[in-house]
Amino acid sequence: MENVFYLALGTFIDFFLSLLFPADFALKHPLFFSCCGLFALINNCRDLPLVDSIKQSVVYGLIVSLFYPYTFWMHAILYTVLVLLLHLWLISLNDSFFGMALIELLLLFVFTCAMYVFLRLKHLIAFSFALWAYRVILPCIAGNLPGMFVMLGLDRWKRSVQARGEEIKEKKERVFLYDLFNRKQNREQ
Repeated sequence: MENVFYLALGTFIDFFLSLLFPADFALKHPLFFSCCGLFALINNCRDLPLVDSIKQSVVYGLIVSLFYPYTFWMHAILYTVLVLLLHLWLISLNDSFFGMALIELLLLFVFTCAMYVFLRLKHLIAFSFALWAYRVILPCIAGNLPGMFVMLGLDRWKRSVQARGEEIKEKKERVFLYDLFNRKQNREQ
């Protein structure tokens, strides 16, 4: 349940930041779009089995695609590819804070590049990759660094709360089993 709230928080931050930084589709100014929901998805999927990660990425991608015109299925496909890359890269990189930050930066770069290819193939944009890199990729990576670190910090906090909850649950189960065992011994005497 915490994972759903975490993903919803990342999505809410994305929509709030999209109101603060409106899109300039003519690319006269740098284009920044927040990816906190993507970071939340990555953090949620890193401990899940591959099949569950793919299910979550497709559903979340479809939900996100509903809010962007002309991009239906784009986010579902891209998020699935990113989750596959995540599981592939987690084999070789560790699960430290900065290891995950590096993975998230690489996945953000892949996401923005793949988005360019997808939009170019659908003839929704007509400018060069160099302009896209200068006006979209660089501002997107630089602007998402604080959000990435916030989402990683919230993920660490969420994991510690979940671990404490598991410890409390396990302790209660041990106490219950101990009490049950003692009652059984007292009855036998």
